[in-house]
Amino acid sequence: MPADPRDPPAFSLSQFEWLVHRRQHEAAGRLLLLGLRRLDERHGALPAGLSEDARAHFLARWAAVVGALFADPGFQVSRDGFEQFLTLQRWLAAIFGATPFGHADHVIAALAGAMPGRGGALALSPGDLLKYCVLCVPDSELDVPLDALWAHDARAAVGLCIARLAARQMVTPSACARRETMLRWLPRKLAQLPDLRGLPTAVLHDAYMHCSYALAADKHDIKREINRLLRQRLLADGLDDMRAHPPRRARPLMLVVLEAFSAPHSLYRTHSSTLRAARARFELHGVAMSGAVDAVARTVFDRCHSLSPPDAVAQAVALARELRPDIIYYPSIGLSPLAVPLSNLRLAPLQLAAAGHPATTHAPGIDAMLVEEDTLGDASCFSERVVTLPRDCVVHVPPPGFQARPASPGVESPHPDPERPLRVAVCATSLKLNARFLATCRRIGERASRAVQFHFFVGDCRGVAHAALRRTVTAAVPQAHVHESMPYEDYLARLRGCDLFLDPFPYGNTNSIVDTVSQGLPGVCMTGREVHERLDAALFRRLRLPEWLIAADAGQYERAAIGLIDDARGRAALTAMILGNGGADALFQGRPERFGQIVEHLLAQARSAVPDIPR
Repeated sequence: MPADPRDPPAFSLSQFEWLVHRRQHEAAGRLLLLGLRRLDERHGALPAGLSEDARAHFLARWAAVVGALFADPGFQVSRDGFEQFLTLQRWLAAIFGATPFGHADHVIAALAGAMPGRGGALALSPGDLLKYCVLCVPDSELDVPLDALWAHDARAAVGLCIARLAARQMVTPSACARRETMLRWLPRKLAQLPDLRGLPTAVLHDAYMHCSYALAADKHDIKREINRLLRQRLLADGLDDMRAHPPRRARPLMLVVLEAFSAPHSLYRTHSSTLRAARARFELHGVAMSGAVDAVARTVFDRCHSLSPPDAVAQAVALARELRPDIIYYPSIGLSPLAVPLSNLRLAPLQLAAAGHPATTHAPGIDAMLVEEDTLGDASCFSERVVTLPRDCVVHVPPPGFQARPASPGVESPHPDPERPLRVAVCATSLKLNARFLATCRRIGERASRAVQFHFFVGDCRGVAHAALRRTVTAAVPQAHVHESMPYEDYLARLRGCDLFLDPFPYGNTNSIVDTVSQGLPGVCMTGREVHERLDAALFRRLRLPEWLIAADAGQYERAAIGLIDDARGRAALTAMILGNGGADALFQGRPERFGQIVEHLLAQARSAVPDIPR
């Protein structure tokens, strides 16, 4: 089912139900794809003005009629439609996950003709295989026979794994376990594919990035094969490495590839100070997708260039050929479909990445990874050469609306009422939540000496995504309240009503620590080998928080959290200490100019290895 220009501009659930029940399969399939695309464009937001009950009713109807469509033997999914559905599978998963269905296994059973309670393996007809893959969402309890699926249809098997790894919510025990299985299985299978044909390439960068949130030490191996296939496609499209050397300039030109860079965004908060300081040494050009950089962030650069789909990567390569930069710098790689493919090309003599998304890239076009010295654990976690930055080099920038809580002398605790449940803040994107972390939260709540409420502040969660995540989290942690995305000022106000915070693991926090500590909250984190496991500990130490709040394993984490919950006097003393030290002020100070000095040195090294072109 290719996209049809006659598609209506809005999704109508009533119209969708009408088409399904009259078995107008082609029109129903097109309308469903349109509805899923609208959810994607609006980040899960549902029609405005729906009450909680009306929202639940709307989603239950939607899930039921999707099930009716896919269970109908007359509805078939074409190869083109299959790729489109896999690209949007996360929203099908959210629709089912927001309802008591939880997943679509009952529809798959109907497809296979399985009788309830009989058990046994599913017997799918070849014509239903693609429908099965579309419905096999991350929270499915079915054991997917990947090798058998590969033997029957290799690209369908790989496409299913890519779509599932691209999901933003992998929280249930079954979803987390299958992520680990797929990350072991998929690299070997990708190595056997000659190209990307028939795969959901629109979410390939999500699969590339989301592996960081898994547990296994080899979780990044999938990136090698994704990079190989992407580079092969770029070369086939005529997008090759640049061989012309840049001219000598008074200020070397740095082209900064921006995945997201607006004043409220986490990357602006952590990387704008070093880039501003670098303009003293470099002519700074930013390049990003249209809308990814706001007016405030544009002032960081001498010039900012906008790209537009569908050929944004080709436009970026053409820009590099025009500018002939000395340096290409990626503050992050993985947040958008722009940086991942570009990192597989040589477009400048020196190409650097920073730990904006703190994980290795396995990209052939990255010469070095810039990592703050106190966040680097095991350097062997990186495929790249690691260059350390001083611990005070990356100076944090508060976002619009930031307001720290002032110190209040003479007040021991902001919430002294012993009868009120203690409020524990968990600030995390949905990607950082997993079954192991939630099980730890549940044990903490059960073993603490007083009643506890966990307040999950999930910044990327609204509408159907929020409804699905709330069901999953509250099933795992009965004391949980999952808040929908809210304005930053409201979020800070709610943090001020909490007593402490817990950082997620294994993938921890950065900017959320600034938010919580600025409101006087003490907290607990866990450290490990990877940079994304060590950032929390580094910030805790820069803020002079006690070492016992940094755990090395889940057992220590649990004991530290319970100790913090049970000791009201000690918690109040920590709050007083944090506010007396200026909250998060220490993170807003430093030497961002050291970034430019270090990059300048790296450029001199790179130039010494490349002879000048005779002029």
